Amino acid sequence: MRRTPETPTITPTSGSYAVSAATGNPIVNQFDDADLNRYSGSETKVTYLSRSDWMGTWPASATVVQGTEQMAADSSFAFQPRTNGVYGPAANIHRNAYCGRNYEYFSEDAFLSGAMMAPEVAAIQSQGVYAFMKHFAINHQETHRAGVMVWANEQTLREAYLDAFEPAVTQGHIKGAMTIMNRIGAVWGGAHHGLLTGVLRNEWGFDGFVITDYSSNSNFTVQTQGLAGGSDLWDGFAASDIADKSSDPYVCQLMRQAIHRILYVQANSSAINGIASSDRVVSILTWWQAALIGIDIALAALTAGSIVMLVLSKRKQAGAAPAKKDEK
Repeated sequence: MRRTPETPTITPTSGSYAVSAATGNPIVNQFDDADLNRYSGSETKVTYLSRSDWMGTWPASATVVQGTEQMAADSSFAFQPRTNGVYGPAANIHRNAYCGRNYEYFSEDAFLSGAMMAPEVAAIQSQGVYAFMKHFAINHQETHRAGVMVWANEQTLREAYLDAFEPAVTQGHIKGAMTIMNRIGAVWGGAHHGLLTGVLRNEWGFDGFVITDYSSNSNFTVQTQGLAGGSDLWDGFAASDIADKSSDPYVCQLMRQAIHRILYVQANSSAINGIASSDRVVSILTWWQAALIGIDIALAALTAGSIVMLVLSKRKQAGAAPAKKDEK
């Protein structure tokens, strides 16, 4: 029987929301000891708590997890201008100590990972920021991960790996999912219909959109295959086969479906903050656009006049040329 964690709650708080296992001090949004991971860039960029530190210190209860709005605020998601989505949280399993992304993942236990991720997702999305759970699913290595084949039977997949992601969908109501660069068996994860459509959408009720992992350096991340499998958006692409499919009704319908999913998520996020139901999109012609149009018209008229004058000049020169005398 599958274990189901209790429904997470969102409790607005202030200050820190965890305690360092190393120092015993509250964890705040600072780079101190091993409590925070510098994911990218400077200290003004997104930061993550060390997952290992979380598992040793938070939550205090084994069954109830408190997801807080402060969690989102500390991560600077909700207060960065024009930041409406975040590539995270990540819930792959600590299968071994050498996985290059263990610092992003929660645990070696799928049930505990799911119980931790669901409230984090709910807290982030309470700020109007949509989250992308990743890497869905069974990403277990960083080196040579593009295209590597991962093999497992269905029971292992569901119990050991997919259980880590399910609560984010069924309880956290996550609106985004990022696929994997590797293959499940012989099928690229971004085109795996059984995973992205059968399990994610049909079983779990996912109603957001799916983005691929980075795919500009892979020649197997083909758009038509991904669209048919359940992916909606590409994080770069190298293997493009969609440019000549504008007359293919099946592919066009898949693209329409993908665009619908993307727009649905955008319309239900902070991306539309400041837009009222009475607002209308109106086309306007700015002064500089009018000026450019006037310049284009003037240049076109000058060009046409120049051509006419050139033709007339040539004809005039031809008519004025002296006739050649017959040679004897």
